[in-house]
Amino acid sequence: MLRRGVERALLNRQSGVFIGAKGWGGVREEENISVRGEELPRPECAEETMMRKGFLVLIALLGCAGWVHAQGAEVSPPELRRIPVAGVGDGRYWQQLVVTLEQDDAPSDSTLTVHLPPALKLMDLSGDGRLEDEVRVVYAAAAGEAPDFYVSAELGADQLIVLGSRGTAAPGGKVYLQFPVTVIAIPEVPAVGYGPITFADERELDLEAGPELSYFLEEDFAALGSLQLVEMGPAFAAGPDTSTSSVGTYYPDNPEALVLDLPDLVFDGGAATSSFLLGPGNGDDGDDVG
Repeated sequence: MLRRGVERALLNRQSGVFIGAKGWGGVREEENISVRGEELPRPECAEETMMRKGFLVLIALLGCAGWVHAQGAEVSPPELRRIPVAGVGDGRYWQQLVVTLEQDDAPSDSTLTVHLPPALKLMDLSGDGRLEDEVRVVYAAAAGEAPDFYVSAELGADQLIVLGSRGTAAPGGKVYLQFPVTVIAIPEVPAVGYGPITFADERELDLEAGPELSYFLEEDFAALGSLQLVEMGPAFAAGPDTSTSSVGTYYPDNPEALVLDLPDLVFDGGAATSSFLLGPGNGDDGDDVG
């Protein structure tokens, strides 16, 4: 490459046009053109033109990224995506579904409707025959907005959750639904998904299907010993029982961390309603323990 550059420079010198060329390691860079002692700008090649245009397009896309919000729904944290079947534990479990809005959804008495997976239903822990008081809603604002979400009294069915709102939401706002569930039948398939998630605001596209869940079976429990929701310390490691006394002595002998990692099962970083199990919180997710 270097030899070709020198040869090219020598050939063009005879015509009074000198193109200085330098190359090293397989990379060639051409300097400006000199015509009889007068330096002219080096012409831009087609490849460089395409690169420059591509760079400008990239800058434009990055500039738009600040206001583009992708709609979506997920079960969070991922540990809650495994549901114990009847016979594992007492049959009660917990869900935290997060729906991200793409539009500034207008107020409605049915702003958001969620269909639960088959064989999964809301639990009436209060025993009052009502289900709307079992669902807690937390809204994490995107730009200081306060849509004031609430659980509709028209919820009616144990496999349907309907949320209303009194104010306008914002793109990027996140709606957290927290509620107790139980499996009402032994599933025939290992995994199942939430049903449709629909919106009253026509600008917000309905989701034909929500996030997927898997079932935690009795054989899974026998093999693992727990749902693996938390990471326990060595004192509570899996394996044979380490109990040495039946009279309630201290264990372990010296203080140590028993729980190493606890997922955020109850998000509290926004404006929240109350439910039978949970209060409105304080809007600070950093001071919670679970």
